[in-house]
Amino acid sequence: PLESPGIVISENNLEMSGFDVQVKCAHLYYGNPVAQVCPEEFERYTLEGSCETDTRVCVAPEDVNGYVFTENELIVSAFDVTAECDVKNNWAPTPEGVEVHSCKEMGEPYTVSGCYKLRYCIAPLESPGI
Repeated sequence: PLESPGIVISENNLEMSGFDVQVKCAHLYYGNPVAQVCPEEFERYTLEGSCETDTRVCVAPEDVNGYVFTENELIVSAFDVTAECDVKNNWAPTPEGVEVHSCKEMGEPYTVSGCYKLRYCIAPLESPGI
């Protein structure tokens, strides 16, 4: 088949009974393309679905207390944001660790979880007369 912009095709097996053609969207594209086996011998297989240029860009969440972010890419299909707990201001990771997840639609915030505020006691001003 003719390749479309944004579609990556891997033809692993074109024999009809073991047909294995993997189709995915290229970097900075999104969609759900699928290859369908040909209906008859020596006919062309078909591609269904499409890949479109990904213009969906996430934004930072409003409440970022406790986190330090590194935003490498905010486009959904290539999303690359990492976060650490803000240890300088007494934030620590939960046992599950810090997780950052992409948004789904244009302009939505990405989500982050996994840090909590450390809370400390302080010594009393005076010791009791024991």
